[in-house]
Amino acid sequence: MAATDKAGLPTIGLLAYTRPRALPVSRLLTTSRLSLRPQPDGSLVLHGLDLDRVVDPDRPPTTRGAEAEELLRRLEEVVSLAERPEIARLQIGRRSIPVDGKTVEGFVGEGEWFYAIATHSGVTLAPLLAEYCVQEVVRGGRVEELSSFRPERFAGLSQRPETPRATVPGDQ
Repeated sequence: MAATDKAGLPTIGLLAYTRPRALPVSRLLTTSRLSLRPQPDGSLVLHGLDLDRVVDPDRPPTTRGAEAEELLRRLEEVVSLAERPEIARLQIGRRSIPVDGKTVEGFVGEGEWFYAIATHSGVTLAPLLAEYCVQEVVRGGRVEELSSFRPERFAGLSQRPETPRATVPGDQ
């Protein structure tokens, strides 16, 4: 898996949570500069993909800092609000991403006793990956579509590949 311990890594992400209040947002909204997700309690989760590269896990941003202010400014650009929400907390997330950015699926090592699936695209790919897993583990077949996603692609590597950075919403 890709490293998650240094500033600027593609695996580091910043989420902002607003205080609960009545807001005119009832669905997910994704733009090129802001993603927002309403919560059942009336709060919002805000994310700006481009802001992730400045987040340092050793120096977490504050609810009144530049990152929080920028997320609120972006929110005001896309949603008409009677008054500005307040950021209740910021959370640094660590994305689970295979080191080369691609899904890993298949049996690991010699024999067929340990099957692994690692992906950052679980919400999107889960039904397909589960079906492939059933075909290989339960039915004993080999799924050709997985040939370039097998764990053995990492065998013999002398150095860790660079993890690609998501550049547009949906890539992450």
